[in-house]
Order: sequence, then C-alpha cells, then structure tokens
Amino acid sequence: MNRILSFLRQASWIVIQHFASRGIGVLVFYGISLYVVPEDLGLMGLAWIFVAVCDALLGLGMPTAFLRKTSVDDLDKNTLFWGMAGAGLVWTVVCMGLAPIAAAVFDHKVLLPVILVLSLRFPLRALDSVPLSINIRNLQFKRLALLEIACTSLSGGIGIFLAYKGFGVWSLVMRHVIHSAISTTILYAMTDWRPARQFSKVILKEYLAFGIPLTLSGNVGWLLALQVEQAVVGGVLGPAALGILNFAKKPLDVGGQVIASVRETVLLPLLVKRKRETGSANRLALSMYLGASGAAVALVLFAAYIFPYQWFTESRWQDAFVLMPIFSVIFGFRMVQQVFLAHLTFLGEVKFLLLSALFETGLYCGLLFVFTKQGLERVADCMLIAVLSVVAIFFFRLAWQIRLQIREKLATLWRGFAAKA
Repeated sequence: MNRILSFLRQASWIVIQHFASRGIGVLVFYGISLYVVPEDLGLMGLAWIFVAVCDALLGLGMPTAFLRKTSVDDLDKNTLFWGMAGAGLVWTVVCMGLAPIAAAVFDHKVLLPVILVLSLRFPLRALDSVPLSINIRNLQFKRLALLEIACTSLSGGIGIFLAYKGFGVWSLVMRHVIHSAISTTILYAMTDWRPARQFSKVILKEYLAFGIPLTLSGNVGWLLALQVEQAVVGGVLGPAALGILNFAKKPLDVGGQVIASVRETVLLPLLVKRKRETGSANRLALSMYLGASGAAVALVLFAAYIFPYQWFTESRWQDAFVLMPIFSVIFGFRMVQQVFLAHLTFLGEVKFLLLSALFETGLYCGLLFVFTKQGLERVADCMLIAVLSVVAIFFFRLAWQIRLQIREKLATLWRGFAAKA
C-alpha cells in the first residue's frame, strides 16, 4: 500500500497537468468562441486534419524509446535530438506540401496560409523533445505540470485577445504556435543540456525499431477516424457546420485526451502493481469502474443543467447546444471504456483490444459516410452508436472472462471433492 501511495504522489502532478491544462484549454476555446464565427472554427478544423496526422507521427515513438532505456549518455541524447530535428523538418515540408492541396480540395484559399503557419509547430516540438525527456527521466513532474499550465494560460490569453481584436481564425492558429514557442524556450532555459555534434545510426535504428510499431499500434486509428469526420462534415456540410460540431464536442475531445493519459499513467500502472494479488487487482478495477461511472453521470448533469449557455446568446451557437448533451453522454461511456481498456490491457487482451478498436473506427466511419448529409445530429448519433457498440463488446468480453474464471474454480472444487471421495 505504501508503494502505491508513493506512486500516486508521483503521478498526481501528471494528473494535475492533464486536467488543469486541458481544462484551461477548454475555457480558452470557449473564450475565443465568443468573438469568432462558426466558420472560423470550421476552417481551423479543416486545417487541423493535416496537422494532427503529421503531429501524431512526428517523433515515430523515438522519445518513448529514449525514456525506456535504463541509462542514457550524451550520445543517446544527441542522437534523439538530431533524429527529432530531422523528423520535424520532414513533417514540416510534408505539411507545407499538403497546404495547397487542402485549399484546392475544400475550396477555401485561406487554408493555404493557415496550414503553412501551423507547420511551424513541428520543428519547435521536435527541438523540445530532449529537454522534455530529460525532465521526465528526472521525475520533474511538478515542474513540467506548472510549465504546461503557464504556457496554456499565456498562449490562451493571447488567443482570446487576438479574437477580441477581430483576427478570426488566426487567433486560433497563433495560440497553438505561440504555445509551442514558449514551451520550447522555457524547457531549454530550465535544462542544462545543450545539443552537440554527436550522432549514432545504431541508436537511431534502435529508437525507430521500438517507436514505429508503438506509434502505429496506439491511437492512430481513432485519430484517423476523427480526421475523416472533419473532412466529411466540413466537405459535405461546410466549415460553419463543422465549427458548430467542434464547438459542441470540444469537451468530448479534450476529456478523451485526459482520460487516455490518466489510463496510461495511473490506472494501468496501478493494476500492474497489484498484479500478484489477482483478487486485489480485480477489486481495484471494480472501484475504477464505479468511479468512472460516477464521474460520467456528473459530466452528463453538468452538460445538461450547469454549463453556462447564457454566455453564448448569439444565435450562431444555438445549434451546438442541442448536440452538447448527446456528446456528454458519449464522453460518459468513453470514461468507462477507458477503464475497460486499462483492465483488459492488464489481462493481456491486446489482440482483442486491437480488433475492437478497428471495429469501432470502421463502424463510425461507415455510419458517417451514410448519415452526414442528414445533419449534425446524425453525426452525433453515429459516434454514440460506435461507442455503445464497443462498450457492449467489452461487457461481453468481461462476462466471458468471468465465466471462464467461475468454470475454472468449479472444476478445481470438483477435483478436490473427487480426490477426497
């Protein structure tokens, strides 16, 4: 128990970082929404289709491979730096090359400069990989949490000011670029390490051999599904409709990022620490289910009765308020689903998790192509159906697991009875 409490104290700053920074991000998003029109949010969503995919593939898991090494020296650090610098340059060029294609496909010329400016995030994010990884290895979670909260607040304040001054979509763009610039600058200021002319092809291959499969087996599938959603809704219904959709589902997207991070950094390690005590681990998983379910109910009540809709009195956002309760229900099921993911990962059900993720992604994309023309409410229905189907599959899989455990216990009891007889 003492080891678990010690771990929770170390991990608490990770949780604080995710909840605080994402929470501030939501407030900033809605603050900017007070001064922009739905089309501005929609244009940002269309531009983010290309930026998000490149962003997810930026490091190809190299920083994670660096973190898992038991010991590192300057050669390891410099190899990571130059490898990430090269990756940042490549993805910047790729994203800039996609900018004119995006502007032509969606027939909005403003997408060209927007994507070009957003591409500047890649070299900045690549350059901060080593100082960030060094601080993580040194367990400087409190320092990193405060840094992220400060950067989110400062860049968010600038974004709201630009929106107030009438910069429209550019207030959203500059918020992201400024955040990356501030974060990279401060990380180098609080870290003694500086890059040198050292590089090892062997170490780079080691990083990529571990990182590429890890990246591709992560959340890339669902990320691609979300970008398909943005492309289909924005292309069929237009940027204004996409802006309304993104306004309504912002808590869902941000909340999903938070609970996925908490699953990886807290829930799963806790289960692993109790692995030798199977009964204790199962009780812990049950308490997690109950906690996630309670938080989900609280979220639904917040979206339905507490969210300050009166702040957004302009008619341009009224359609979004119809969707928000639906997305709050979806997020509630997502919270429970993340606990299922942690428990099934603990049980070693990796193949089942992969198949269920592919099923969810395929079902959502298929329904999206069929129902998008019928309006935004059908888009929300598509997502709800996909999430509910996977939650149902998880319940079935867990029920099957319990059935096998009961059958094994009954067989053991029968063998003991037969031996005594």
